[in-house]
Amino acid sequence: MIHSNKLLSIIILTYNSEKDITDCLDSLLKNFDSEKAEIIVWDNNSKDRTREILSNYEALPFVKIIYSDENLGFAIGNNEASKYAVGKYILLLNADTISDFKIYEELIEFMEKNNNVGVISPKWVDELGVTQKVFGYKFSILNEISGKIFMSPYLEKIPLIKLIKNKLLYKAKPTEVDWIGGACALIRKDLWDKIGGLDPNYFFSYVDMIDFCYQVRKLGYKCIYYPLVQIIHKGSKSVKRDLQTRIMGFKRSYLGCLYFLHKYKRGILYIYLTKITWISISFLKGIIALSLTPIKTEFKDIAFAHLYVIFWLLKNFFSNNYKST
Repeated sequence: MIHSNKLLSIIILTYNSEKDITDCLDSLLKNFDSEKAEIIVWDNNSKDRTREILSNYEALPFVKIIYSDENLGFAIGNNEASKYAVGKYILLLNADTISDFKIYEELIEFMEKNNNVGVISPKWVDELGVTQKVFGYKFSILNEISGKIFMSPYLEKIPLIKLIKNKLLYKAKPTEVDWIGGACALIRKDLWDKIGGLDPNYFFSYVDMIDFCYQVRKLGYKCIYYPLVQIIHKGSKSVKRDLQTRIMGFKRSYLGCLYFLHKYKRGILYIYLTKITWISISFLKGIIALSLTPIKTEFKDIAFAHLYVIFWLLKNFFSNNYKST
């Protein structure tokens, strides 16, 4: 039974999440306040044991589980799940996270005191306590270079890059940023509804939240990174990290960026220059990954994925097909 006086609706998307969803839900339930919040789980047609695990939570009156017959992706999946939400705020939360409900109470308290904040996110760390990229600034070629080099997990093997990354990500207090990542994002529900949720043309690309936050800021609201509390975000666990899925991930990321640039009418020369930048970065990262293969064989797949994407970008250099689905 869903009540209509909730403060928070937590939306969790699952897709083959059998290794993560128990940790995610159990960490939330430890200090969960069912008078204030509800949990909505949208399963994107998982093929592993995810649905069997979710069935263990179906009896909880504050948990709503929807089983989709197809994988709708991140944007549409969240949009559909949000239709069941009755909270004043919605929280987009990845299944591969571990977090305490009290964190979100603190974030809500901050938003209640600051009515001009539309989206907020805590600090994210991985299982080793390493700070992850949660936020960013407006799309530019310079930001693309810094993001794809200094925020690359495997390039942290290089001490200088790790040092620069830590400097770029370090914030001691709540800070206004241009966008917040979608693995853990608290959003005013009325603002979400006004914008219409995430653009459905993004299937699985971090750019969906860049686009959403761009619209948030256009409406006069702020996006805030709140580093005073933190969650654990294990990483991209919704897919197995084989060569094919790495390639698909890279392609969807680039197509999402191109769609964003096209949607907001960036000039064609700017788009071509962006593609040239990506080709150059992929070549550099591919060579570095190849050199790291003796350390870990996984880097071989990373190297070939980058080299494949270079070929794909060159082949489609003049293409105007920007849809990321």
